[in-house]
Amino acid sequence: MTRAPVPVPRSMLSVPGSSERFIGKARDVRADAIAFDLEDSVAPREKVTARRLVAVALADFPADGRELWVRPNALDSDLLEADLDAVVVPGLHGLHLPKVDDTDTLMAEAPAAITAGASACPGAGCYRLHSQCSGVYDSAENSVIPAVRPRA
Repeated sequence: MTRAPVPVPRSMLSVPGSSERFIGKARDVRADAIAFDLEDSVAPREKVTARRLVAVALADFPADGRELWVRPNALDSDLLEADLDAVVVPGLHGLHLPKVDDTDTLMAEAPAAITAGASACPGAGCYRLHSQCSGVYDSAENSVIPAVRPRA
């Protein structure tokens, strides 16, 4: 089965989800994509607040041709399901999954919440980020997770 080419943003602004000020400034940035980060840029004590701020931002963020993404906490964290419950809303274009180095790890560790979240937000893709160079090798063939990508 041949998949349609997946557009790749040329530029992506990563915005700490816990910063109202940075979220506000991102409205005027002309990047191809805005990625609201709930993982590394958010202190543990600010995770709940960050989820709320990102959900509010997604509800009225002016996409203006930009894609809106969220980088949730890692697949093996106990924070992922709460992240997805909060931010998988209409207007979301996709998820950047952190700390996934190969497809086997992704498919073995991805919780059912990702599939449930994707069905709650038709049109959202789910792409992975690589935290090590070894993960780049198979990214062209396997960067889209078929289970959560809407079928054409």
